[in-house]
Amino acid sequence: MTDEFKQRLADVKILISMKQVFLPHEAKIIFDLHNEITGKNLPITRCASCVNTVLSVIKKAIRDNAI
Repeated sequence: MTDEFKQRLADVKILISMKQVFLPHEAKIIFDLHNEITGKNLPITRCASCVNTVLSVIKKAIRDNAI
């Protein structure tokens, strides 16, 4: 993982630890990071189950990279 990617993970870690509802530009950041991690092209959605899955993937990446 690149230093830039790790910095983005650290920034998103702060965002997801402070909020439960995300503004559209925050959701774009979160979904873009998820898509980069997974290689999928998941569109931005407000579906609670989908958002929880996205957050779980990001949180796992944060743990795996010891951030």
